[in-house]
Amino acid sequence: MGQERFADVVERFANGFGAVVSNASPETVKQWQEEIDKNVRRLKNLHAMLTSPVEPKTGQTPREEIYKKNKSRLYRYASSRKYRTPLLFVPNLGISRPYIFDLLPNGSFIEHMTREGFDFYLLDWGVFGPEDNGLTVEECVTKILPRMARKALESSGASELTVLGYCMGAPMSACFVASHPEIPVKNYIDMAGPIDFDQVGLFGLWLSKEHFNVDRFVDTLGSVPADMVKAGFKLIKPTMDLSTNLNLWWNLWNDTYVEGFQALNKWANEYVAFPGEFFRQWVRDFYQGNKLYRGELLMGGRPVRLADITCPVFAVGAKEDYIAPPACVRALVGAVGSREKEYVELPGGHISLIAGRGAALHCWPKVSGWLGPRSAQAWARLVSQQAPSTPTPDPWGFWRPVLDQGLQTWARLFSQTPATPDLLGQWKQFLDQWIEGWSKVLGQTMGTEQFAKMMGQSLDSFLVSQAPVKKLVDQQVEQALQAFNLPSRSQVTAVAKQLVELEERIERLEDGINAVLKRLSDKEPK
Repeated sequence: MGQERFADVVERFANGFGAVVSNASPETVKQWQEEIDKNVRRLKNLHAMLTSPVEPKTGQTPREEIYKKNKSRLYRYASSRKYRTPLLFVPNLGISRPYIFDLLPNGSFIEHMTREGFDFYLLDWGVFGPEDNGLTVEECVTKILPRMARKALESSGASELTVLGYCMGAPMSACFVASHPEIPVKNYIDMAGPIDFDQVGLFGLWLSKEHFNVDRFVDTLGSVPADMVKAGFKLIKPTMDLSTNLNLWWNLWNDTYVEGFQALNKWANEYVAFPGEFFRQWVRDFYQGNKLYRGELLMGGRPVRLADITCPVFAVGAKEDYIAPPACVRALVGAVGSREKEYVELPGGHISLIAGRGAALHCWPKVSGWLGPRSAQAWARLVSQQAPSTPTPDPWGFWRPVLDQGLQTWARLFSQTPATPDLLGQWKQFLDQWIEGWSKVLGQTMGTEQFAKMMGQSLDSFLVSQAPVKKLVDQQVEQALQAFNLPSRSQVTAVAKQLVELEERIERLEDGINAVLKRLSDKEPK
């Protein structure tokens, strides 16, 4: 299409628009009136968001704190408790806050499960600081998770529990279930949790031994700062913000959509740091070693073998998940020793699988429907191989037909007669497709060895330059704290470790007393 012809099309559309509208049918006029009204509401909501933003109220399902261990908290949510078997929900540690699972009324996984009658317990790992940099995956699996499971059983009065792991919480909880047969786990659910890390996608490539030196990273920075966590997740889907803002503008007239967007946007920008030693073990043993799937992992001196999981297992993957692709989630079903096991693949991505309108339609009923019959009797009635790599695409070769198609689409839309609000919907659809095209080609490019190598080299250069700077800054901070007679960072960290050790001693004493009381109770004549 030549430039002159395209300009003629635009001019014809602009000059003829008024006449077209004046001769339009009553139905077309009504549609335009509705579209104008939507634009007024769009501008009104945009003005409110910019000038007087409202803090969204998240996490409104009633709950009580059952137990705490260092930064971790165990919450029990109010429900009708129709089912006897309690459900312990284990989310990711770090990265983000767990209120995404209880985002808004009528848009909450936790609310759905409690309405269905499940006795729901949530483990909140907490927000970590420098004093927590010594926390490891092993400590989470061998100390925190067993304690939280026992407290859930004690609180519920049940003899068995269901464990549900989401994202990173799935492989961690799978390690716990596999290595702690003394904890009676009735069912196990994996929602978007990677198991076979050889099939984990871009993160697996970027964090491989060949491209990422985890020891240098942790030794230099001490932890994974929240800003770096954010940068990593933004990089894996660089067009996400563009799509999000386009969809926001398109739905800005809808107050319900705006409320949901504000709540989700608050969560999506509230990143949480990783403790340093946790990140070191997480990358080394899972991403780089794939030790869980290979049966080579040890936790607390115990072998961790997925084949030792024999309870009913349900794994849920998301078709568009770029953090835990379906293949790495599905691998759980082939690795466990359970006779009853099932895998389902549902629409959505890593987050939309469990949060949002699509989750309420596809995922939540699936999970509650599978778990209900396997959660004992109701109270009223007293139950793989790595995907082939794609060749490096030619971005220019990809975009030439896309650009040509774009010009043709623009011309067709502008010359459409009569002009109706359908034109705007088609324009939105075209932009969505164009952004998705960008996302596809960028994802293919970033999924190459060349890109991963370049990114690893850039990170190494950054760490080398930052090491002396960080050391100098730490020394100056320590000196400033001493000058003001304030505790130094090292002193605060030492006190925190002492408190954790004291807490563990008290827990061991409590366990000993409970064991003695149980033996005495068993010896009493009935």
